[in-house]
Amino acid sequence: LVQGRQDFGVIYAPNWPAWLAALEIRNSSRLPLVLYVASLAADFAGPAERGWLLEVERMTLRRATLVLVPNTAVQRRLRALYGEAMGQVRIVAADDEAAVQRLLGKVAL
Repeated sequence: LVQGRQDFGVIYAPNWPAWLAALEIRNSSRLPLVLYVASLAADFAGPAERGWLLEVERMTLRRATLVLVPNTAVQRRLRALYGEAMGQVRIVAADDEAAVQRLLGKVAL
């Protein structure tokens, strides 16, 4: 869907169900990837779900230019688990569309 398009400069994945598609777009377009992380894969109850979610989380966070989180608790957990293996982390409320748009604009090519 995005091959050959030049009308966007950043890929934004607001939740983990969109991460795999966003990662594929990032890999083919080489555009910056911005994720919103409200919770981590480890927060999900079933071990079967956690397994593949953990791998998607790891792969995607390593390739993200910017990671947006709702609070310092999620930010600390991400840093403890992934350290410097991921992009910058910024705190922004999920419903603060103006702040999200500003940050996306700063990252866009």
